[in-house]
Amino acid sequence: MPDAAHRKHGDMPAPQPDYQMAEELVIDDLETLKVIADPLRLRILELMHKPQTVKKIARKLEMTPTKLYYHINLLEKHGLIVLVDTRIVSGIIEKHYLAAARGFRLASALLSPGETGESEALVITLDGLFAGTKQDILRALRQGILQPEHEQPTRHLKFWQGGLHLTPEQAQEFYDRVEALWAEYLELSHQQRDSLPECQSYQTLYMLWPSLYEHDSED
Repeated sequence: MPDAAHRKHGDMPAPQPDYQMAEELVIDDLETLKVIADPLRLRILELMHKPQTVKKIARKLEMTPTKLYYHINLLEKHGLIVLVDTRIVSGIIEKHYLAAARGFRLASALLSPGETGESEALVITLDGLFAGTKQDILRALRQGILQPEHEQPTRHLKFWQGGLHLTPEQAQEFYDRVEALWAEYLELSHQQRDSLPECQSYQTLYMLWPSLYEHDSED
């Protein structure tokens, strides 16, 4: 795909320099979900917490810009990123993009099971989440950021998997406390992301769902 910077000036969407990221964007169609579920596009979105050019994103991802234009165009087409500025650099129009929101959520209706009893949207989401998580963990391990035997526990991989036998009230309390803790540290992360160079990026994947598995109990 040709570089968008080489299109005629009149063909480009107008930049929105005053655009402010929304706290949350609800995804309510399968096509947009398929776009955002791609692990590479999720990484691009994470890097666009502040205005970025394709060239800067490519450098951070250790890729060539030409490999990103297709993904950038898809993200922009589906309203997941916003063009906020254009500048002329060495005679070429340089575009600056910003993520449309800090977070993205699936509309509940999109997760409803179809005639087969499964939700295509949920399958797409789970595939994207697990594939992206696996790629990121292995990349961190290869580059030495993740060190399972390091003396500092914060360099380790932490994960828990298991069942909880709870009443509906206890499950709601558990959910509320985890959500509140997540919101607290997410806000802290936003505040210091670009101001404290000693900060390390951490990824989390938290899931809670009612399960068909029965838990063993002692007689």
